[in-house]
Amino acid sequence: LNAKLKGVMFSDFSDPKLYGGFVPSGEFLQEVYIDWVRSVQECLNKEVKKRGADTLHWDASYKEPKHLCQHHGKAIFRALFTATNQLGEIRLQFHVVTDGHDQVLRALAGFRDTLRAYGQQDPELVFTDNVTGDRELFMSEFSLVGLGGGGGVEENGLEDAVVGEHKVLKAIEQIDLHVGAMRDMLQPTDKIFSIDAEWDTEKDGRGNVTAAGRVAVIQLA
Repeated sequence: LNAKLKGVMFSDFSDPKLYGGFVPSGEFLQEVYIDWVRSVQECLNKEVKKRGADTLHWDASYKEPKHLCQHHGKAIFRALFTATNQLGEIRLQFHVVTDGHDQVLRALAGFRDTLRAYGQQDPELVFTDNVTGDRELFMSEFSLVGLGGGGGVEENGLEDAVVGEHKVLKAIEQIDLHVGAMRDMLQPTDKIFSIDAEWDTEKDGRGNVTAAGRVAVIQLA
């Protein structure tokens, strides 16, 4: 830093060459922020590379390519792969044109080399919704990885997860009955359950939601 440099002070509110009597808009502030991020992008990229990944959460989105990165109205890519670490920080993200593993090998190898170049350990666990299909891929790329149960997890001394019984309810009376029963079970403070809902949406050409339908599915666990 150069202590002799002096920053430009804010002008008077009525200065026609600067503020001009206008309050900065959200779009103006957004542009300022984007310009600042671009100015320090190299530093930010290096900082991100120093982030480790004790665990890797792997997911593929097939919705994003349908609305973005289109050419003459047709999607260019098949899916967007994203991998986050145990803190939810994105450590890997890229598009692919097919579902083949050959599309992700180069990205995984680059991520592995970055981890080792910065003195980080390989992930110990990888979480994916396609354990059977992804097992060989991740086991070959990372030396310490365990994958969602089975051989790799057992080698790391972890037990397989047990999926409990689940029911699909469609009738209103059945839903009310089971929700009431769960509410009674949750009276003690040490009981916790999670809820998730899904519904259809309509989007414009830019991917913005323009309309939302009724709740179609509710999941309680």
